Amino acid sequence: MGGNLIVFSLMYFFQLFNNPKMVEDISRKAQFWIVIGIFFFYLTSTVIMGSLNYLIAMDSELYKYYNHSATMKYLAMSLYSFYIIGFLCHKTDQT
Repeated sequence: MGGNLIVFSLMYFFQLFNNPKMVEDISRKAQFWIVIGIFFFYLTSTVIMGSLNYLIAMDSELYKYYNHSATMKYLAMSLYSFYIIGFLCHKTDQT
């Protein structure tokens, strides 16, 4: 699922930056902030989970010192922060 969302996010960015009309006021677009949050969360969590699985497979001692729950909490907070920014931008566009 994470890989698909990363690909869809990249497709959105490709479409966004190839259309000059959409890039004019990008910071005011709710979709942009939501897709940035999804892209950042799933890209970093996929890399972290992949490296974690590698450490487990290699029977590394570093795995014992890794705090998985704290990392995922910070990533989730960043995802929801981007959602909030997107919803606030959407609300100001309607007024």
